Amino acid sequence: MSNVDMAELIPESLAHVSIFEKTVNERDVLLRFRYQNGREDMLRVRRYIPATLFGYVLGLYAGDGTKRPSYVKTRFEFVNSDPRKIIAVINLLEMLGVSRKEIRPRLQIRLGLHEPISKVRDLERKWSILLKIPISQFRKPSVRWGIVGSRSKLGTLSIRIYKAVLVDLFAFWENSILSSLLISPPPQGQGSPGNASSAGSKPVLRPTLTG
Repeated sequence: MSNVDMAELIPESLAHVSIFEKTVNERDVLLRFRYQNGREDMLRVRRYIPATLFGYVLGLYAGDGTKRPSYVKTRFEFVNSDPRKIIAVINLLEMLGVSRKEIRPRLQIRLGLHEPISKVRDLERKWSILLKIPISQFRKPSVRWGIVGSRSKLGTLSIRIYKAVLVDLFAFWENSILSSLLISPPPQGQGSPGNASSAGSKPVLRPTLTG
């Protein structure tokens, strides 16, 4: 399995965080940075991360990560109903130096009018076991009552980390890496027969993130 070298993917500067030290060795990349309010923090990022996991989670975040306007970029948040996707995001976050103790999950669920409220606690316990995160770290659940249509049996979960540097990093990767996967289509009429790109109307995705 190929890896990506995080020393090459972490820029010297970010939008809302000032990096004043970036130390690279064979095992990790140590980042020391300063927020706009003057508070200092650090991340110890694993030097080499599986390219498949990195690309997969980056795509997930681009689709289901919470985007905030620049003046409230204070937290990283991802929302999904599929435990496998949540776990993949958490696995990458741990490689980026985020401890599970810093993750604050929140269950979002719609209950039928006659369903017991105790179901919420039961679902939180299931998520707690799946994610290996104690319920004491969970934020207050969001419960809506009404007619229930199709839904995940586990509800929807958001995970939140109060590290603005993560928002900056993922925004940088999304803009610099995912955008580079979009290439301009060939001039009209020069594509191969039956190729949608020959119409010149849509970009072509070329997955080049292989390490």
